[in-house]
Amino acid sequence: MLMISADVLALSSEAAVLLRGGRIQFANSAAKAILGEGCVGSTVKSVFGVEIAEAQAASFIGDLPIGGVRYIIRVTSMEGVRAVFLTKHEESAALINDALIYSLRNCLMGLGVTTEMLRSRAEEAKDTELLTGLASVTHDYYRINRMLSNVTLIRSIDDGSLFFVPRPTDLAALLAQLADTVNLISDGPRVAYYGPKELTVSIDPALAENLVLNLISNSLTHAAGCTRVSLRLIEDHERVVISVNDDGCGIAPEKLHFVFDRYRHGFGISDIDHGAGLGLTAALAIANLHGGTLLLESREEAGTTVRASFSRNPVPSQKLYAAQEEPERGMRTLLTGLADCLPDRCFGERYAE
Repeated sequence: MLMISADVLALSSEAAVLLRGGRIQFANSAAKAILGEGCVGSTVKSVFGVEIAEAQAASFIGDLPIGGVRYIIRVTSMEGVRAVFLTKHEESAALINDALIYSLRNCLMGLGVTTEMLRSRAEEAKDTELLTGLASVTHDYYRINRMLSNVTLIRSIDDGSLFFVPRPTDLAALLAQLADTVNLISDGPRVAYYGPKELTVSIDPALAENLVLNLISNSLTHAAGCTRVSLRLIEDHERVVISVNDDGCGIAPEKLHFVFDRYRHGFGISDIDHGAGLGLTAALAIANLHGGTLLLESREEAGTTVRASFSRNPVPSQKLYAAQEEPERGMRTLLTGLADCLPDRCFGERYAE
């Protein structure tokens, strides 16, 4: 096994830093080009911030703005030292074009209308077998809609066309209501909210809901052995932090490197049923849009924690103030956000907004 040492990191073409005792002990030339020649000897907190300094997991990944540039930061620990690797955040690839999005949405609309027509007839005929089949088809409809919604979100944030107008919102009430509603419709582990009863901050509530649903869905879908999901809201002077924690199987250290852009990489056979890998990418984009960051730490067989920080007063670019109506939110939004982890029975009835 290759041990972590200054000699090893000096040979790395990737920006690499060695931490010991809460300070930077060594930085290779690529890291000094990013952090400055005088970074060695500085405290971890002063260079990387409190989130990185206080993270407890042996291996974790996050995103970090340094000098106006965003980097993906990967941390690996061994025998009392930590190696930090910095990679410039790649801009998202053009996942899909407008014509394909339009065509897919038209197909989904047609599928939805036809399914509802058949469901009405099946209900009149009391055909339980057909109703069961239609619930499965509807479930797949929502799964496709979730993937398409995340792709569209990532793309529209990248090109600046997203409708984004932060406004005073009781984030505590939003999180508590989400936890209650998820528990109402899901047969999976219970989602518990911990935090203040009221906390009003300037956010885009639809995007905040999207972020939280993606993180909850990841826990309920991928965290094998999970028995609980904790949703926490933490206040800081200039930001608020939404933390989603589960006690499931955790993520293997070698897979942490790709969690924010899994859709760029190949899939093994065992991963085919685990989604397209867009949920964390969408959550990261939403946190960044709110002037914040996303940090993921995981311990195998012990669970995963994702912390999304939001600036209390995010300042969107003028380009994002598009004059259009805010998209409607309701049960359909929830069913879309949790489509990967809900049972077919949740899609066997017509849900009113």
